[in-house]
Amino acid sequence: MEAPGERIGLAVEEGGVVVWQKAFDAAELDDLIKLLGRCRAGLPEAVTAELDPNARVETTLRPSIALRDQGEEGVEIMLRHPGYGWLSFSLSQEGRMGLGRSLIEGQEPDTST
Repeated sequence: MEAPGERIGLAVEEGGVVVWQKAFDAAELDDLIKLLGRCRAGLPEAVTAELDPNARVETTLRPSIALRDQGEEGVEIMLRHPGYGWLSFSLSQEGRMGLGRSLIEGQEPDTST
């Protein structure tokens, strides 16, 4: 028997009638979120390359951070989001140095590298 709160239920309604429903555990929900992310990335209307100055963006306070050296390729930086899990980004050596300078100087990074 599962403890309360160990599953998340989703339902699809059509005309006020439930036509599909499923309860997801954490692993199944993680898989669904990854699948939805890949599907979203494939849509013709891409996520904007530049952040709209008026955009509302969910902020994670003091996320856990991990780094993996990729040698000459650069570095992989991973940030932990409490709902999406670990998000990984690969930066070139130039991008790594630019991000470091931007964080120290408090300025927008140059995203061209």
